[in-house]
Amino acid sequence: MPCLYAGFICNYTACTGCSEDDGCILGCKCDEECLCCGREGCLIAGGESHGCLSCKEKKPGECCRFACIPCSECWCRSPETLCKGYSQMCCIYSVESCPFDEEYVNNCVCAYPFCYCLPLACAPKCGCFVEPPYCAKMDMPKNSKPQGAPEGADMHR
Repeated sequence: MPCLYAGFICNYTACTGCSEDDGCILGCKCDEECLCCGREGCLIAGGESHGCLSCKEKKPGECCRFACIPCSECWCRSPETLCKGYSQMCCIYSVESCPFDEEYVNNCVCAYPFCYCLPLACAPKCGCFVEPPYCAKMDMPKNSKPQGAPEGADMHR
């Protein structure tokens, strides 16, 4: 079962189960941007190499895109947000977005690892070992749906 480990307002760290079905990977990956810079990386068994010290084809809106090391690409463009992104290493992943973003973190999160082993959360849910918020960009936690009204719910006034 996935577990929210730590979080503060617009970012959080969580862990998945230890199987591939839970979203655990053998390696690491990231997709992050901050102001005008960003990076995409993947160091997973069977992952794609990006080349080394090479210019890459720019995506729309980018000034430049290049690969510094075989597992990562960096890019620059006019700022569209303050920061947003995710990173994952094995069964631990982190997600951030400021301002809130539907694909990453869309609500306030607050959790703290009491004594490093007992994760206590007070937002978006209160309790110990609570399920982390859904991140659409990563589709994590697996087998979870975005939070909202239950299906078939009617509102009466």
